[in-house]
Amino acid sequence: MVQITIDIPNQNDTDWVVQLLERLHLDYKISNDNPNTGSEKTTLENNQAIIAKGSSMTTTEANEMLDWLKEQRQDRTLPFRV
Repeated sequence: MVQITIDIPNQNDTDWVVQLLERLHLDYKISNDNPNTGSEKTTLENNQAIIAKGSSMTTTEANEMLDWLKEQRQDRTLPFRV
């Protein structure tokens, strides 16, 4: 199955495309999503606010975490390995 999304700004063109789809006996779904509703802008603003807020972790805590990770990742002798 292949899905194709077409943005049609003119209602007359939409009617024409629907007639064509019906003539070809193809299934279709119409959604009246307006990309300028502001919901995407709100989501973008929320995501930017989260990024700008940053982490509550202090620099010292971050450095301690990185040091611990380095220690854990060091090579160690494993049994039955030469």
